[in-house]
Amino acid sequence: MPRIGVDVARVVKYLGDNYPTPADALKEYISNAIDAMRENYPTGTPPPCHVRIVLSKVAITLEYDAPGMDETDWEKKLAQVARSDKPSLQTLQIGQLGIGLLAFQTFARKVTFFSRKSASAPTIQVVLREGESEYELKRALKRDALPSPGMRIVFEQLKVDPSKARSPLGKERLTRAIGSKFSSQLASGQLDVVIHAGASAEKVTAPELNLPALAQGYSTQYPGGDRSKKVCLHLGFEARGTGKVAIRNAGVVVVEDIAAIDAEGVESGVLGSGYVSGFIDADFLRPTPARAVFEINEDWHLFLKCLERIQPSLEAEVNQYKSAEEGKKLALVAKEAITLAKEILQQDEYSDLQLLGGQARSRGQPTGHGSHPTGERTGGRSRKPGDHADTAGLRISFMESDDFPDAYRHSRFERALGTVLANKKNRDFAEAQSKNDLLAYGAILIGKETIAYNNPMPAVDESMERLLSFIFDVRRRVAGVTRVRTRRSA
Repeated sequence: MPRIGVDVARVVKYLGDNYPTPADALKEYISNAIDAMRENYPTGTPPPCHVRIVLSKVAITLEYDAPGMDETDWEKKLAQVARSDKPSLQTLQIGQLGIGLLAFQTFARKVTFFSRKSASAPTIQVVLREGESEYELKRALKRDALPSPGMRIVFEQLKVDPSKARSPLGKERLTRAIGSKFSSQLASGQLDVVIHAGASAEKVTAPELNLPALAQGYSTQYPGGDRSKKVCLHLGFEARGTGKVAIRNAGVVVVEDIAAIDAEGVESGVLGSGYVSGFIDADFLRPTPARAVFEINEDWHLFLKCLERIQPSLEAEVNQYKSAEEGKKLALVAKEAITLAKEILQQDEYSDLQLLGGQARSRGQPTGHGSHPTGERTGGRSRKPGDHADTAGLRISFMESDDFPDAYRHSRFERALGTVLANKKNRDFAEAQSKNDLLAYGAILIGKETIAYNNPMPAVDESMERLLSFIFDVRRRVAGVTRVRTRRSA
């Protein structure tokens, strides 16, 4: 049968230039180092793989102590690009597609490998160039020989400048990227990475997940009941709503944020809500060539069904944490709002107002020397019931409540409880909450209830409510006009 004609050089260029970022491409060579170390120790625990990366304006050098390849290994490897034999190995391997050697084309135009397989083997030099199907293979010169088994990889003719702070391969950004990608290996001690730039050196560490644990009761799942396919959850509650759930394969991050991919609706649930952070390990899935997502096959569908099944339990846990967190935030806001309101109401212009719930006014210093034992006049202040000299003690509280008949009223003061209740049904409360503006909102309500408390006629309270509605409506409209003018001027 006739065969499809293939421009090998173009295919090579495509395969090597198919990574989302330069950091994703560079990490392929670290993956190869881990795989080489595991392959050399098929039984037992392999020693740590030490990786050293040196960044400069004109070149990037990556060295590791995992055994390299000899001439025969290189010829075999380069003769079967995209036909890796790793899936047949008994040890867990990161790379399975045989294209990692070509990843350099994402950020460089030339790469030179110096490789030594064993102490008795010579150092082999291999040169690959962007978009070329030919390669150079020879024994390295003595000055380039490696002192021990391992690999030195030199990337040249760079497309990005690692010496620039904002470069995708700058030291800080690369440190974070490698720390995130290889968090499992770094945390377990399987991998040690140090990045050098100029006179500075930085050891890469795994980001810590110091969050309240989630899914502890169902952290291991077997999709479809198949014990050979395991899903492990390492998740925590992220109160700020900025969390990301990554999916790892062979301990390396493939999907950095499940919310950013099409996962048959799972991404729009609690796992993509931002309130869950951590990792999901699924070694049975098969990454795409650039290891940015997974192949959509039967295993992928089983995996998503597994996640869909656990979402209700996970969501219930998250809601419990959210309620507790919201309670803490509101308690802090309430305390600050009361303090703010009191500081304002202590001013002279409000001196005629009786404060709510025994809030103390500043009494000032007595004019005399205190009360005389006989009770004669001394010029000092007397103490009336409920009038306290200590100005620090705030004896009212502020809290949200849905115990209102409708959404019209903003608040009311419960005298028996000494509490200002904010109506959760009111749209101004909801807006203040969404804008993290509850401190000002709470202080305004305390002020409103204080003024109404000193004027107990029903008409006063109603007027205050209407005034608040008017004020907040003005705020909304002014904000809308400002946004329109800003867009027009832009």
